[in-house]
Amino acid sequence: MEEVRPEYYRVAGMETMSVIRAVLTEEEFRGFVKGNVLKYRLRAGKKTDDPTEDIRKAETYESML
Repeated sequence: MEEVRPEYYRVAGMETMSVIRAVLTEEEFRGFVKGNVLKYRLRAGKKTDDPTEDIRKAETYESML
């Protein structure tokens, strides 16, 4: 089942990730994704005591690679 995202993840009817992917080169997009993987892995457990959400987000970005 596809995840339903809040409306703030949409711009002009498009998912923001689709917009980002469309305007970046493949190399730039991969760098963007890798940066987000690092961000969520490095901060896991620091923003809250439960790292689950950050790990889930990191895994979501990892699946894009």
